[in-house]
Amino acid sequence: MKTKFGLSTTVYTAGVFFLALFGGYTPLLIAAGYALVAEEDLWLKKTVVKAVMMQVCFSILFLLIGAIPTVLELMRDVVTLFNGNFTYAIVIRLQNIAVDVADIIRDVFFVLAAFLALKGKSLGIGFIDSFVEKHFA
Repeated sequence: MKTKFGLSTTVYTAGVFFLALFGGYTPLLIAAGYALVAEEDLWLKKTVVKAVMMQVCFSILFLLIGAIPTVLELMRDVVTLFNGNFTYAIVIRLQNIAVDVADIIRDVFFVLAAFLALKGKSLGIGFIDSFVEKHFA
């Protein structure tokens, strides 16, 4: 099936996953919004929503990982308020490793999803799939 732009739906959805990986939210939301409003193919709509949901989930993950230093700073401030000693250098290194691992996982997920989309298939991610199915039912 073709989009109204003349692209196949598989190429369009693969492009949406690459937009999620390389382009950020603005182009992703424009491409997903177009598909939801202007296109009729249900697989296309579900897949672009899945791409947006994957992007949101990874953003939340990075937000949570990024909050670790702030929480540790708060703990350090409270401990030093009472003349205590608090160090967390190792935790910061572990946080950096967590960010690097999450980056690699995100890259692999989006590239894999894009190549599966080119074949007309979908990457199965349980909670995202159930969310999409629930709201497209």
